[in-house]
Amino acid sequence: MSRIQQLRAHRYFAKLPAALSILAVAVVGTAFTFNSRAATPFASLEPEQGSLNGSATVVSDASASGGSAVQFGGSNRLLPLLTSPGQPGTYMIHFGGPVLDVATEAPRRKVFFLNPDEYPKIAEIKAANPNALVFVYKDLSSTRDWDCINGVDRIDLTSGVGYCDTNANHPEWFLKDTAGNRLTYSSYPGHWQLDIGNPEYQQKWLENVKANLQLRGWDGVIMDNALVHADTYHQGVVPAAYPTNESFQAAYLSMLDIVGPGLKDAGFITSANITDSRLYPGLWSKYIRSIDIGHDEFWIAFGTGSRVWDWGETGWKDQLAEVTAATAQGKSSIVRVQSCGGAVSFRYGLASYLLVNDGRSMVGMGCGDGTSDAWYPEYDWDLGTPGGAYYQLPGYTSVFRRDFSQGTVIVNASQNTTYTFSLGSNYLDENGNTINSVTLNGTEATILRKL
Repeated sequence: MSRIQQLRAHRYFAKLPAALSILAVAVVGTAFTFNSRAATPFASLEPEQGSLNGSATVVSDASASGGSAVQFGGSNRLLPLLTSPGQPGTYMIHFGGPVLDVATEAPRRKVFFLNPDEYPKIAEIKAANPNALVFVYKDLSSTRDWDCINGVDRIDLTSGVGYCDTNANHPEWFLKDTAGNRLTYSSYPGHWQLDIGNPEYQQKWLENVKANLQLRGWDGVIMDNALVHADTYHQGVVPAAYPTNESFQAAYLSMLDIVGPGLKDAGFITSANITDSRLYPGLWSKYIRSIDIGHDEFWIAFGTGSRVWDWGETGWKDQLAEVTAATAQGKSSIVRVQSCGGAVSFRYGLASYLLVNDGRSMVGMGCGDGTSDAWYPEYDWDLGTPGGAYYQLPGYTSVFRRDFSQGTVIVNASQNTTYTFSLGSNYLDENGNTINSVTLNGTEATILRKL
């Protein structure tokens, strides 16, 4: 099996029964102090010490050092997502498993992804954390026949259109193979794949989802299965309408270009689950052009012993580039590290995230089952202001570092080379030990705090 095939084998969202265009600045030697007194978000930082891009502009602000601040265009609804670049912003997926512990989780999470029938949790979450954003799961690419009960489609669908209505009134929306058979998600019974390039389907999906978001009071939507491979869920079998990856991807771009602006114009935040796009250069940037947030559910690690390393094109750097590409567009990104409870994979994923976090991306851990990660002590650490972008350590292959005012992050992204580094001063390691050097094996990382 090729590396691409191995990576493509790691998919889980489809089996589940449902379930930031602000900050655009590379910060150097500055600190964020957010307030919401203005119509658009402000961050009090000295612009002469950083470089602006995206929708950021320099404005007068007497409360900021030097009398100037950076104003970030975009919706005030996304202001709660902003954090220090040195502190992880975390989100929570709850698509099953134990009952959601709102009292514990709501105060410490910024975003929740929930099943459609969990809408009663919205009020509970908002009561515990008014700034939290709650998104509903909707599949972009299928309809599920178990959402049809006694011939009637449920109100709170896990997709954008009901199976009963589609089967009875729009059979042309079902995607078919070259033999005329309707395509399903293999191994996931009841998931019927639909023609995302059909304009009537696009409009109906938008109409239904917008109405449901308005009815239940969701802040936004996580659109699952923004697919990139024509044979996803049925390897080797492609839709007759989209026989190539290029034509398949073009259909998704047309879908996202319709539903993204349509939902945003109605006041909702849009995110899409876009996995494997790094295998096609530039595709991630295209898919997120009409939405607010790009989400990658398989980022950096695929378990306790399977981690992406710096093998070149489609490797570790290209996964980090998803976050920086979103920043360049004035968008946000949410990445999920499949650490499966492994300390090495967790740290490797979190450190990789901190290398590129600009203060409005988010990270989470999981194990392919749709439930959220536990809370880790490192989530509470704030390494402070970054001294710049991450850089490769001179003399070391595939080793990268980013320095912060209150700590440093080092990632050994090589496949299996072990290095020992002198840190230049004393730091606290993850276990609270004082160290001045560290040894990292391939695909290992360390997150260190200044004394």
